[in-house]
Amino acid sequence: MFFNKYTNQGRSFIRPFSSEPPIVNADGIAIDLTSTRELESLTVRQLKDICKQLNRKLKANTRKKEIIQLIMTAATTKKAVLGQDNTNQALLFPLELDAMDRINISVWFRQVANKNQRITRILGAKKFKALIASYCKMTNQSEDDVIVQTATGEWFLTDLLALRVAAGINSDLECTIYNFYLNNKTTITINNILKSTGTQNIKELIAKFNKPTRLTWPQFDVSFAYYILYNEESNIVKAGAVGIHNDDTSDKSLDRRLNNHRSSFIGYKLLKVFVFNDSGNVQFFEEVMKRNLKEYSVGNSKTGLEQYQCKSSNTGDIVINEANDMFERLKFEESSFGHIMEHSLVDNYNAATQNNTSIALSVPASFDND
Repeated sequence: MFFNKYTNQGRSFIRPFSSEPPIVNADGIAIDLTSTRELESLTVRQLKDICKQLNRKLKANTRKKEIIQLIMTAATTKKAVLGQDNTNQALLFPLELDAMDRINISVWFRQVANKNQRITRILGAKKFKALIASYCKMTNQSEDDVIVQTATGEWFLTDLLALRVAAGINSDLECTIYNFYLNNKTTITINNILKSTGTQNIKELIAKFNKPTRLTWPQFDVSFAYYILYNEESNIVKAGAVGIHNDDTSDKSLDRRLNNHRSSFIGYKLLKVFVFNDSGNVQFFEEVMKRNLKEYSVGNSKTGLEQYQCKSSNTGDIVINEANDMFERLKFEESSFGHIMEHSLVDNYNAATQNNTSIALSVPASFDND
């Protein structure tokens, strides 16, 4: 669940392999790296040259079939980053997915001495083995399906198992996982516990799980951002920006703005937050969005937010798609342009809005409402 959010929805973090310069043969013709037939027509030496261009290391005496498999895996690999792209993040987890969407955990240990021994020790631990057994039973898969080691020694795990490894590396991530679980539990969880354990005398446990949860507002801690709010019933999008003109540019500017919106725009869901490195970038992004969405504009709200509505389609999808495409183009031209806010924070914000609208961030009296 966590990895899917960071990869599938956070599209600006992902650059498909096809966006790189194509691999060509001696005649300058592009080679289809996903075609087994085309790769099998090449010599071992030619295949090794392709691996060098892909920055893939080979073990000595690697067979032709294994080299082809490695190339095809690399051709379908997507790269992303789990976590925010900023210096305050304790640890970033680069993601590399193979053709089956398994995650390469070896890249997380490249700066670790004796990384192979470290990985082997983690995967061979008694508790991890028990987790594998439970996971395989629940998903009706074999261990060979959920854990794969390539010819080059890289380890690829399914998302749940990779998440367990990541949590063992970073305690902050582990706490986030526990908080996410506690804040998103349902009565289905109780039913699953009863069914799996057969325990009858768990009244206290049920009472604890069913107790209303007071969700706290997540802290975004950003100074420059473009955010998108959506009301499904009215099919109206409200888009705003912080950190431009005479706005508050402290790291609490977005938190304060959203605090005001929670009482002004009841029923609106936060769809996405684009974070920028300076005032100029967020101002430029907002102006481009205004121009590209001009045909859907229905004026400004009383608080000065841009409002958009499409009578025949989902306005939220239209605005999100336009924002994603624009952000990816700008990010491609300048990698330091900004990043997308973690979807777990956005989800937690919406959960708190729906379940506990009475909880709000304290706002200094001197703050000028937008």
